[in-house]
Amino acid sequence: MTRIDRILLAALIAASGAWCWTAARYLGATFDEPFYLQGGIDYWRNGHFGALLAAGTMPLAQHFQALPVYIAERIAGRQFSIDQDLGAMLQLARPVTLAFWALLLASTMRLGRLLGGPWGGRAAVVFVALEPNFLAHASLATTDIALAACTVTFVVELLQRRDQRSAWRVAVPALWFGLALSAKVSALALSPFVAIAALLHTGISRSSGRQLAIDLALIVVLGLVFATLYCGTGGQTWLTGTLSQMPPDHWLRPLVVWIGSLPIFPNAPYAMVFQFAHNQTGQAVFLAGTADTTALWYFVPVLLSIKLALPMLFAFVLAFALSPSRPRSVGIALLLVVLAMLVFQVQTGIRFLLPLLALAIAWAAARLGPLTLQRRGIAIGLVAVMAFETAVAWPDALRYVNPLWGGMRDGYRVVSDSNYDWGQGLPELARWREGNAEPLSVWYFGTDTRYPEINRINPRREDFDATELHGNTLAVSVSLLFGGYLETPGRARDLIQRLRQTPPDARTDTFFIFRNIR
Repeated sequence: MTRIDRILLAALIAASGAWCWTAARYLGATFDEPFYLQGGIDYWRNGHFGALLAAGTMPLAQHFQALPVYIAERIAGRQFSIDQDLGAMLQLARPVTLAFWALLLASTMRLGRLLGGPWGGRAAVVFVALEPNFLAHASLATTDIALAACTVTFVVELLQRRDQRSAWRVAVPALWFGLALSAKVSALALSPFVAIAALLHTGISRSSGRQLAIDLALIVVLGLVFATLYCGTGGQTWLTGTLSQMPPDHWLRPLVVWIGSLPIFPNAPYAMVFQFAHNQTGQAVFLAGTADTTALWYFVPVLLSIKLALPMLFAFVLAFALSPSRPRSVGIALLLVVLAMLVFQVQTGIRFLLPLLALAIAWAAARLGPLTLQRRGIAIGLVAVMAFETAVAWPDALRYVNPLWGGMRDGYRVVSDSNYDWGQGLPELARWREGNAEPLSVWYFGTDTRYPEINRINPRREDFDATELHGNTLAVSVSLLFGGYLETPGRARDLIQRLRQTPPDARTDTFFIFRNIR
């Protein structure tokens, strides 16, 4: 990279890091974070990733995010508790994600340069650094930024080393694929597709195609070996409990039982099989006013049109218009991306698409690189509007919805779950309660253990009545009220239907508040 590139990269890492760090101090715990933190700290205390792997969760991000928490425990001379110390644990763990974020920005710049020269790299890193969805997840102690960072780095190393004659041509990309797989099981499906799409864009000759196929096969095998070694062995103690979460007649159950019967129990393959089985069952999904109990076939394109900033959508359209010379490679790449996403039936967030989105942004930046020089006004305008959208989205960019779909305030009408309300809004609700000085019950999908003065109602309950409310005020999360959980049976479903038709007495960003519920 040139001196200009290094200055630009450092400035973007610093500015976006400050955005994320300040936002993280404002946001409450998302649904997954307490579990991730507990699983990570268990490793530092006990030397294994059992709880994480039992749920099909790969441990790379949590491993490092929990390290400062463990160091703080050693200094304080006591073990921290999710129930008592969650706020302090989040403040220690969330900044670790910024290390993966810096890696993602650096690798995106490298990928943009490989695909479109210096200005392609500069445009790519600017777009990613200003994209609200990336910033939202870079502010959290979760796994998605780690996966995106390792996946993009894997693609960069593969492209850079494809013509080398040494073993490093396979070894280095295999290491990064192994790291991506250690961050999230979905890397097993996403990373090869992302790699093939990038290779198609740069061109594959007949003479090199066979060798590339062999290299990719070796990379996948070595990456699996790395992830297996990283996750360790000997997890039979939690096998029985996790088997209870699978249906007795599930077609993958015999494979899980067989893996558990091996003399040396490999934790990683078990977690991968379990997560794959979980993904195939699907999960309640809500998009653009439509709810489904499993999945929607049009989820990916419609979600991107909702969640991406308008300048980013315009950049993609413009990049396609400027790419008439490569229609075949672009079409094949898009087909591969669609096939990759059909593997997954869990459609709860754009976060699952971040590795694919990073590749798409690098490709668009490569197409727009010449435009950056020839039409500076257009380029400056896109960046300025992106920066404005990012500033407006602070601190809760999880709720970002572009103006075409109603904007952030009313975004709950078109998306839910980790696309809008992932449980992060409890601190804001607690501030509302303090200002109104009244007893409050909350009905939401969330795991934030703070604010014991707020009465929690289990969202998975089929019914509850007014005797369970503390006072007569109930706060209902927008994901529960308008999301894909309308299929909840019993009186809860009737209550959701009634509350949808009832004007709330007050609201926060992620809760509707009703008084005199009976």
